[in-house]
Amino acid sequence: MPSASSTSATADDDIPYTLGFIVRGPSGPLVVPLGGSVILPCYVETPLVAEEVKVVWKKTDSETLVHLYEDGESRPEAQHKDYHDRVHFFTDQIQHGNFSLLLKNMRAEDKGVYRCKVYSQQVAKKTLVEIKYLERLLVSGSGQSVSAYVGEDVTLNCSVTAEVIEEVSWKKIDEDRHIQVLLYQNNKTSDSSDERYRDRVEFFTAEIPKGNFSLRLKSVRTEDKGVYMCQVFAGGLSANATGVLVQLGSLYETISCCMLYILGPLRLFWVTPLATGFPAKILKYVMTAHADHAALMAMMYSGLHCLYYLIWLMMIVMSGVMVYFYIMLMKNEKELRMRNILFLYGSAGLVLVNSFALMTELIRKAVYGERLVGDLRIVAFPSEWLFTIALLILSIVVSYPGSVDLEKVSNVIVDQSLKDQIFSREAGRICYTIVQAEAKQTNGNVFRRNLLNRLQQEFKAREETRKRSTQEWVCLVSFICNIFDYLKVNNMPMMALVHPVYDCLFRLAQSDSLKNEEEVDCLVLQLHRIGDQLEKMNMQLMDELFNLLRDGFLLQEDLSSMGRLLLLEILEFRAGGWTLSETAQKYYYSEVTD
Repeated sequence: MPSASSTSATADDDIPYTLGFIVRGPSGPLVVPLGGSVILPCYVETPLVAEEVKVVWKKTDSETLVHLYEDGESRPEAQHKDYHDRVHFFTDQIQHGNFSLLLKNMRAEDKGVYRCKVYSQQVAKKTLVEIKYLERLLVSGSGQSVSAYVGEDVTLNCSVTAEVIEEVSWKKIDEDRHIQVLLYQNNKTSDSSDERYRDRVEFFTAEIPKGNFSLRLKSVRTEDKGVYMCQVFAGGLSANATGVLVQLGSLYETISCCMLYILGPLRLFWVTPLATGFPAKILKYVMTAHADHAALMAMMYSGLHCLYYLIWLMMIVMSGVMVYFYIMLMKNEKELRMRNILFLYGSAGLVLVNSFALMTELIRKAVYGERLVGDLRIVAFPSEWLFTIALLILSIVVSYPGSVDLEKVSNVIVDQSLKDQIFSREAGRICYTIVQAEAKQTNGNVFRRNLLNRLQQEFKAREETRKRSTQEWVCLVSFICNIFDYLKVNNMPMMALVHPVYDCLFRLAQSDSLKNEEEVDCLVLQLHRIGDQLEKMNMQLMDELFNLLRDGFLLQEDLSSMGRLLLLEILEFRAGGWTLSETAQKYYYSEVTD
């Protein structure tokens, strides 16, 4: 690149050059927008006599005369026609040593090197000014709204046409402020993103040299919905493009919850025979109300939040109507047996509880713009799932006890418990119900006998289970402890299960298990649930168990921070008489949650 100033002479004029003054120009190339104006700097530090000065501006590649100042005035008739009415020479500044030239209405062909040559008293000096880039800034987006479901990744387009890009800033436009999403500055991505977008946004780095500054937003959240602006700064220019992100909710959430509520009425038709004695007319009303409620829930899940107030009002009215019908059902039945209670629980209780929970979510979404839970399946699935499993087993056992293979039923429950940790924690309740039903209707104990035999087999193979799968091992421990908690003999825990339960807990207290947070969590959870009962059955074993836990807490160095915290909590829990003080409760749970 040519230097900013030079003392070398040229062959334009046969004038001897001497060192009388120095002509200076800009420190580097000039960046100029097309159609804009630019000052080509040229000056001397020592003022010269205006009448004795001659200034010649030329474009070096073609020696085209851009401007001539001679004999105390500008000579526009001498300049090239391409520069007529496009240049301005600051005549009044000559006395101050300023020979700069204003070039207006820049064209693409103006790019190049210009020479400012100053003559004074047979001395000539020059400087070169380079217009290296004729900046053109165009910024474009997709022009259409972008739709995304919660949890998906989405791309917001931004294409930039410019030769030198100084800064690209992605911002979310809120009503009262602009939130920084991602910033590209000084040829690198800045870490100045707002906290809510940190580690969730990025540029396509390989595409940046091509002018692609599209934004990739990962794991879309409900609150990400809105207008985004891609603002670009280049060569003193600024331009922007906007994109709109339309958040549609969770695809899996919508499909799952809609199917759940649409299948609800069909499930009720299936279970209706269990509710013998209910008037057919009332049952018809119940089915109709439940079907209407299902359609309403499907609408709500589909993302029609603009109908929030109408939906909320309709849900309240629908819930009230359903309560009325179920009260009528109860009045027409003198004695509510187990199957009738189950019918009412599944058809009325669950629907009302879920309606209340989902209405709360809608209210929070409308008022605060966010929900308490990211996925509405967390609200609806646990209760509905447990009801369906209980319904499946109880309808078979209660309605047709003589024709059911209870051994197969027990095996199904054990197999499911070893696969599903949530089920393993609640299976004891189902087993207790089946045992009670079998004793009442057939005065037998086939189910309990086969259940305990299967538990004995799984207990013997516990080490192989642990080596094969930690999850299966944790499920086995949870299931055994759950059965110990629910199956009683004369309202007392079964002695046959005391030592197997202790053996499982002792295994979880070994050093290799304490390194696994999943096993420590299982151990602590079971001690919370049945620790008091176990201590009453055998205090000596409980003391030995807690000695192991204390030693692990104090001496074992490879514990995770969460594992150590869980051990500390259970040690304090037992020391407090199997309860935690309000202060301890707040410390272990509220602080951790925060």
